[in-house]
Parts: sequence; structure tokens; C-alpha cells
Amino acid sequence: MPLHLSDILYLLLLIVLFCVAYIVLFRAFPAFFGAPKPRMSAQSVRSIIYLVIASALAFAISYAIPDQDLGNRFLHAVGGGFLAFFTCFLAGRDSKTLIHNSRFIILSLLIVTALGVGNELLEFFLQSTTGIIFSPSATDTWLDLTSNTVGALIAAACLVPLVGRAKK
Repeated sequence: MPLHLSDILYLLLLIVLFCVAYIVLFRAFPAFFGAPKPRMSAQSVRSIIYLVIASALAFAISYAIPDQDLGNRFLHAVGGGFLAFFTCFLAGRDSKTLIHNSRFIILSLLIVTALGVGNELLEFFLQSTTGIIFSPSATDTWLDLTSNTVGALIAAACLVPLVGRAKK
């Protein structure tokens, strides 16, 4: 599938939004859990760089998949669900907020869901205003949200065991 300028601009927008989400969560986790206010550090900058690289890789891999529908599923599972959960993990780790694993899972899954719905609303807005087709059917939107959820659950299985270790 050919890469268009609109695809690159959308990727850049998503990268910026992931970085903003990291900063908001970095500040919100300690406030929400009554922990001391953290300061941005070199670790925070590295985490933001990880998010930029992971976003670009997920996007590039999804476009390298010949089947457009499968590529879209990959993009939403990895670039949406997994990466959003990874953003929560990095923000929690870097802010040094002590969160019990079950609370971290619940809060992170709610955040991933909110970001996924936000992404679908953004796609709807852009499709309505620009005419660029992001979602050819309502089924595609539901498949996107399902893929986000699957990616988040895989991320939870991979990252939650590290939550306690990251705090020590």
C-alpha cells in the first residue's frame, strides 16, 4: 500500500499525542495516588524517545504488511493497545509512583480504552472533515477497538510483572 502525506501527518500527530499522554500520566499518576510530585529526568527523555521509536516502528511494520486489513489490525493492536499500555508503564515507572499491580492493570486498561476511543473519534472527525477514509465501515471501528484491547492485554501480560521491579 502506498504511503501518502496524510499517513505521515497522522503518524506524527499520534506520536505527539503519545508523548503528551506520557507527560500527562507522568504528572497524573503521583497526584492520583498521593505520591510526591516527580521531576522530569533523563529517564523521562529516554522513555519519550522509546515511544517515538516504537510508534514509528509499529507504523512502518503495519504498512509493510501486504494485507491492508491485517496491517490495520497490527497497527491498532501494537501501535494502539500495546503502545498505550507501554506509555502507562513508562509513566508509572519514571514517576516512581507506587501502585499495586491490580490497580495499575485496571487504571492502565481504562486509559488504553479511553485513548482508543479518542483515536476512533479523531479518525471520525478527520474522515468527516477531510474526506480521507479511515474507517470504511462501523465494523472496522469495532475491530480497531477490539485490536486495541488485545494489544493492551498482551502488554499487561508482558509488563505487569515488571511493575514491582521497576519501583524497587
